Amino acid sequence: MPHLRFEDSAAALQEGAGGGMLPPDPAHAIPVPCPPAPALQPLHLKATVLTSHERDAEQCYVFDFATSPGGQLLAASLSNRTVKLYQQREAGLTQVGQVPAKQSDSHWQTITHIEFPFVESPHSMFSSSSDGYVVNWDARVGTAAQIFNHRGQYMDPAEEVWSFAASAGTAGNLLVSGGNLGKVYFWDVRKNDQPLQMYEEAHTEAVTQVVLPSSRRSEFVVTASVDGLICVLNSNKNFEEDEDTEEVLSVGDSVAKIGFYGPRGEKLWCLTHTEELSLWNWEDGSSLAMFKDTRNATAAAAAASSVPLQTQYLIRCEYSAAADQLCLIGGAEGTVGFFPVCQPTAASGAGILPLCAHLSGGHADIVRAVEWKADAGWGNLISGGEDARLCVWSSEPNLAEAGGTPIATSAVAPMSLGDRPSKRTAPRFSPY
Repeated sequence: MPHLRFEDSAAALQEGAGGGMLPPDPAHAIPVPCPPAPALQPLHLKATVLTSHERDAEQCYVFDFATSPGGQLLAASLSNRTVKLYQQREAGLTQVGQVPAKQSDSHWQTITHIEFPFVESPHSMFSSSSDGYVVNWDARVGTAAQIFNHRGQYMDPAEEVWSFAASAGTAGNLLVSGGNLGKVYFWDVRKNDQPLQMYEEAHTEAVTQVVLPSSRRSEFVVTASVDGLICVLNSNKNFEEDEDTEEVLSVGDSVAKIGFYGPRGEKLWCLTHTEELSLWNWEDGSSLAMFKDTRNATAAAAAASSVPLQTQYLIRCEYSAAADQLCLIGGAEGTVGFFPVCQPTAASGAGILPLCAHLSGGHADIVRAVEWKADAGWGNLISGGEDARLCVWSSEPNLAEAGGTPIATSAVAPMSLGDRPSKRTAPRFSPY
């Protein structure tokens, strides 16, 4: 299947590739009338925990976090190459362990992704790293159950793993991974000796994202890259790269994050490293909308709300299936805003609407991760940031606001900008 690259001519782009796919229509970048924005939802800081204390010699901060199936455990990956485990309770978060249990067993370079991939095994936590390993940890005891070495025999000793996705049981026993060299690896998740196959032509630059569609985990894997392409690969065939490449979406810019949305998970949102949002139907390869200069568009949308927010960075998108609503999440220092994305329909065009919710008073530095269980309502939202904090948010006012004693899992008040932790010793992970 031919691929579209940045250097392709305008004529070639108009001709499309494979299934007649075209680049995003610039007309979609112009906001047109949308339905009214949802009412602004006030959110309150329910609890906060410090993953590292201010005077620690090795100040660390939160890269990312993941929750186990059922939500009992939360794993936070830190810049000191460890993962701290917290139990989620009504009152907030309580630390119950660390992965690995011994610091000497940890990844020796930056942790790039963590995930609890198996519903059938909620204590199985996977992590990947720039050291070239994907590790399956038993979170109950903090030890490695499996190690997938991407620098082993027949593989490149410079390989770094930036992203992965895994499935098991009826969803297929598969681990798919990618990293700095642009290769996509397929492993039998029950074995860790050698990969089943390696694809070298899907991408020409680093693979930044590997995801499995929730409704079709046993059939497809979707990869994204610095080369500006999103590839839909059929993982249910015979591992023939040309035959297994179903769709190639040409974003036209380095892809940072992708995720699924829609009633059947048939749509895909994409954020680039230049902070532009685009929407796609990954099943047929069609472009749905492109939002040029997305960060400034969110600032303009915030200005129309009662909480103006000069967005400095974009975090990700979250989707509510109950409301069929996609939200773009962006931040300014430690404040975070949720912007409803108006999806194009026969009755209306695409646009970014004024804030429907915001988080303020919990973080004093960049918020790197937000998880919102959208269909559980606003009462289930967690954030983690470069101030080394995890914050739990609720739509219900806390007791302090009602004149009582606040519920918190650490005796630490919300931070102000003057309370920043000391200078960080670990570099930020920047996969491009």
